[in-house]
Amino acid sequence: MGARRPVSVGVIGLGRSGWDLHVRSLRDDPRYRIAAACDPLEGRRRQARRELGCAVYAGHEGLLAHPGLELAVIASKSNDHVPMARGALERGLHVVLEKPLASSAREFSKLQALARKRKRLLSPYYNFRFSRDFLLIQSLLKKGLIGKPFLIKRQVGYFNRREDWQARSDEGGGILNAATVHSIDQVIHLLQERPRLEWFDLRKLISKGDAPDHSKLLLRFPGGCVADIEVSWAQAFSGPEWLIYGTRGALRSLPGVLEATWHRRRDVLRGRPEDRSYLSGERIHWKSLKIPVERGFSTDYYGRLWGALRRGRTPPVPSESALEALRVLDLCRRTR
Repeated sequence: MGARRPVSVGVIGLGRSGWDLHVRSLRDDPRYRIAAACDPLEGRRRQARRELGCAVYAGHEGLLAHPGLELAVIASKSNDHVPMARGALERGLHVVLEKPLASSAREFSKLQALARKRKRLLSPYYNFRFSRDFLLIQSLLKKGLIGKPFLIKRQVGYFNRREDWQARSDEGGGILNAATVHSIDQVIHLLQERPRLEWFDLRKLISKGDAPDHSKLLLRFPGGCVADIEVSWAQAFSGPEWLIYGTRGALRSLPGVLEATWHRRRDVLRGRPEDRSYLSGERIHWKSLKIPVERGFSTDYYGRLWGALRRGRTPPVPSESALEALRVLDLCRRTR
């Protein structure tokens, strides 16, 4: 009976992430029941009561004390994430935690220790691991389509002069916590190695607040691959979101399509180089494909989470797998 019972959820923070991502995913899922919601803005509380029929609270303490709650989704402002997650775990609740997960890898490790002590699930909401283009890239690399990757260029850029709380340093805002961490986590998840930070640049360019809005870093991985990650809110033009070079080809992600070009050993025809030519003389029969890719996320994060809560399966993002990206962020902050 317990395995069939919907998971009782409380959502803390009803802004863009809390409402548009989490509530949207949960409200019509029969495996979950939104029992309570929390936001300091009265208009958002009224909307939640009207549309979801749940209890509403102005402060998170009231929500965490709501009777029968099993899972707390923490999608509040950045500085509140750790104390709210700690409070939820101490009350015996499972936790879905939006980024930033913590201010440092060490701080997050303490949350992990508390989750283990309370025997509760702490699940980072790194949903970009489940974006359609990323899952396709991951699949093609695992198949060895382009050989061994030696250079990954990851770029996310657009022009947005932010003036919300994410533009303020005192609110924990800025591009590093809000966006760059996703790309760092994706690249680490692709290569499954611990990188070394080679170079890092973080700037405030056009934001109406004081928090940084442009970031670039170079990571070197033990297997020989270098990752060039650029995430910016100050770019009027932007290049391919993914450009991955391997020893036998390349992948490129453009809006709506993933392109691949590659060759196999039997596609190489030996030949003699022309006189005074620097070219090898061999002819390569390149293969290519274009795969349409819709934007968005294809994996059911909350479906996997339900499997972890009710069936004991692996959670969608095990908390241990999120530590390496936090360690890279720690290194970035030390170099500033």
